[in-house]
Formats: sequence, structure tokens, C-alpha cells
Amino acid sequence: MFGMQPAPQQVFLYLMGAGVVLLVLLSSVLPLRAAAQSVSLDDYPLFSDDLHYQTLEASLKESLTYLDQFPAEHRFVLAGQMVSVARLQQTLRTFIALLHDMPSSVALNQALQKNFLVYHIQPTASTKATEKARRSLLLTGYYQPIFTGSLRKNPPYIHPLYHTPTTLVQRQNAQGSTVFGRWEEGRFLPYWTRREIEQGNLLAGDELVWLKDPFDAFTIHVQGSALILCQDDQKIRALRFAAKNGHPYTSIGSYLVHRGKMRRQEVTMDSLRHYLEAHPKERQHILHQNASYIFFSWHPAGPVYGSLNRPLTLGRSVAADQTFYAPGSLLFVRSRVPQIEQGEHRGWAPLQRFVTVQDSGSAIQGPLRLDLFCGTGQNAGRMAGEMKENGELYVLLLKEE
Repeated sequence: MFGMQPAPQQVFLYLMGAGVVLLVLLSSVLPLRAAAQSVSLDDYPLFSDDLHYQTLEASLKESLTYLDQFPAEHRFVLAGQMVSVARLQQTLRTFIALLHDMPSSVALNQALQKNFLVYHIQPTASTKATEKARRSLLLTGYYQPIFTGSLRKNPPYIHPLYHTPTTLVQRQNAQGSTVFGRWEEGRFLPYWTRREIEQGNLLAGDELVWLKDPFDAFTIHVQGSALILCQDDQKIRALRFAAKNGHPYTSIGSYLVHRGKMRRQEVTMDSLRHYLEAHPKERQHILHQNASYIFFSWHPAGPVYGSLNRPLTLGRSVAADQTFYAPGSLLFVRSRVPQIEQGEHRGWAPLQRFVTVQDSGSAIQGPLRLDLFCGTGQNAGRMAGEMKENGELYVLLLKEE
């Protein structure tokens, strides 16, 4: 369906049977289809940006660096169309050139109307979806946590993270997708789940680092990276995503809501941590509801890297489903963000900014999901943990000559 030529005014993106899930918090009722509606000049939104253009230019240049490794004729899906790398590159270069003049809002919007096509990503009608869900994308946040750890098992550091085990095998299925598994007695089987790995101690000897708290380890699995202050030598090391076991992500927040343990509006990263601390006998069972398991590798401390293997930019880089949004593509988001001061939530501020697709995630599926990179450390973690906001999403693409 994505290879077909789109109709002039409307392109339908189909998300077939995939649930849309908050990164670690809870599922949200969203329709299974979204339409990329081409915006006419009369209906162009008023684009403005709440961050400095310098951060946007830096982020777009990282996207260009990624795209430069592909042949110009290589094609990705964007807003329901097959778009060449050359056109994606020219979209970013033209937009960067606009930024050099530090345009006013009026000048920027005039230039965009002249040079760019704009697509509004909208849910299609669904009688079962709420009115709010039908008009909204779901925006969440993620971050790079900082935890203490030990390179040796040394109480209280007894909860391990693992490097990629030699038993993990990747291969292509009949549809050309990558599947993860293991060989056992000549049979290719699904890789072990989180429950099987931890209850059976199946990866003993593959430990990379040990942490104090099992929820710290779980948080790193969800966020995909972390900084570790190693107690052995007081050095800071960076953990990055290396591989996964191939099982789908399941929200523990959603599980607690469905069990009546928490109310939907109460669920944040902090509330999940507090619940598990208050109910230690339930902790392992709850964490094991998420069968997905992540493996890591060490890297020098420095910028956070996304799935494009390019540094992420605070407030500009987003994780998206790259079967719908081409890597490096230019998007515009309207929503709101929590205001965090000294680790405390002080209120909300409008969010309206240009962002670029530089990451992906197991929980970020479908055209109505974005995950905003919020930075590193405590304040970033609090911001990311609070974000589960509705919003509007637009795709920008340079007009063809």
C-alpha cells in the first residue's frame, strides 16, 4: 500500500492491529488508522518555534549526516509516499538555509508556504475512540538516566544488565523482517522472555554491570541508554542499546491500571517506582509482565545516540515509527511540556517546535506516536516521566520542481 502513488489531497497510512502504547506508562485508546492530509495554502498552520534555531540546525545536520550514507535514489516512506533520499536531503538543506537568516515568524511562514508541502497527520474517524483521541497524536518523553553501579556483584549491587549473549540469533523471516531467537536441538525458537531470563538465571556470566535497584535496571531497559557511575573506580561510563530479545513491549503502568492498582491519571515513572517500593512482593511479577529484554554495550561518556547512530539533540530529536516516518525527516509538533524545577513539577508550558526523526523504540508504533528526547539526569527524567500529552503533528516536505 505504501508503494502506491498517493491521491492528490489525502494519503492513508494504515496501522494494522498494532497497539499504541505509552513508553513505560499506560496504553492509550487511539484509532488504528491515520490520514496524512495535504494542507492547502489557505489552511496552512502558523508555524513558530519555542526553542532557539541553533539547536534545530544542529539536529538537522545530524540527520543529514545519516542520510548521506544512502544512495540518492534510495527511498523511504514518509506521509504515505515513497520519498527519495535526495528529496529528504534537499528538504533539510533548504530548511537550514532558511534558518541562517533568523527569520521572523512572518518570513518563515511565507517561505514555508512557497517552498514546502505540509501534511497534517490526523486519526481517521472511529466510533469507539473518544473525541479527544480522534483528533490527537500521543506525545511522550524519554531521557538518559544516571545511576550508580558496580562492575562486580557486590551487595547492594546485585541486579545485572547484560551484554549481547552469544545465544541470541537474528535472522530474516519469509516477509523479510528481522526476528530474534535461539537454536535448541536444531530448532529455531523464540528467545527467552524477561521472566525466563531472570527466574532461570539463564545469562549468568554475561553480566555487564550490577545495579542496586531492579527498577533502575528496568528503567534503563525502557530508556535504552544510561550513564553509570561505577563504584569500582569512580569513573562514569555510558551504556547504549546493543540488541533485544525480540518480544513485544508491554506497559507495566497499563497492567496496574487494568488490575485496579492505580488510576490512569496517577501513572508516572515516579508513581510506578513508589508503588513497587511499597509492594516488594509484587515487584518481580509486575516487571515480568514486560517480556521485552534489552542488551547493552559500553561506550565513552558523551552525547546520547539514537537508532540512527547519531547524537540526539535535547528537545529536537524524536523517536518515531520509521515505517511511517523516514529517518531524518522534518516534523512540526504542537502539544505541551511539564515545567520541572529542582526535580519538582511546577506546571505546564506550550510546546510548538520543529523536530527531526532520529530514534525509534519498541513502544513507539504507528503514525500517532512520538517520543521526545528530554536530556540527561533527574530533571530530564521527571519531565519524561510526566509526559503523556495529546497534540498535533505535521510533516514538511520540499515541493518538487
